[in-house]
Amino acid sequence: MDIALHFINRSTDAGNAHIVIFQQAAAHDLDEPLAALKVIRNPGIDERHDFVAGTDAGEAIWIGAARNVCDEDLVPPELAAGGATLVSFAGIAEATIILSGGGGEPQVFSLTDIVTR
Repeated sequence: MDIALHFINRSTDAGNAHIVIFQQAAAHDLDEPLAALKVIRNPGIDERHDFVAGTDAGEAIWIGAARNVCDEDLVPPELAAGGATLVSFAGIAEATIILSGGGGEPQVFSLTDIVTR
């Protein structure tokens, strides 16, 4: 089942990092790089990005901010090793992911506008 997701940058740290969204299967080999589900490059304040996440790898995504994303949108090692936030969408059909913080405050990802199945 697909989940309709929307990302909005409400942080004060606009344009200084890429947002990387990925899923990780339980059987994933940690020595093998993960491919990003979506990379949002340097999002501006209040910039919105819509995308769809499948549930093949589970009903959760990982999301984090990284300064450098390269190699055809592979997940940076610092995010794959635990520097990302786990967001569960069990029972959710649609939601908005809000990034807040920045400017000396920690960046926080939260779900809003949740539509359940």
